[in-house]
Amino acid sequence: MAHHRTRPRRARPSHGRTHDPDAPLEHTPTVDDLLVLYLAGPIDQTLLDRLLSTGGVRVPSHNPYWDAHGVTHTDPDGYRLVLSTRSWNPGTVAKQ
Repeated sequence: MAHHRTRPRRARPSHGRTHDPDAPLEHTPTVDDLLVLYLAGPIDQTLLDRLLSTGGVRVPSHNPYWDAHGVTHTDPDGYRLVLSTRSWNPGTVAKQ
């Protein structure tokens, strides 16, 4: 878990290497495997262009909420990145 004291950001990385090195986990992304970044404002077109130039593909979100409040890209492994124009507000998210 990562958290910055003045700008709340949280991430929880994990991997399958410690489970069984002889049977590594396969990449099996689904439409619900999302990394959501709350940018609290408009998304810079330069950032979107960079995502595309590095192998990302803009896709419609499985959940229409993210299309209404941001953009969704898949990375070359098939996992999804959502850039949200909203700000992170734990109280609001918990009520949805």
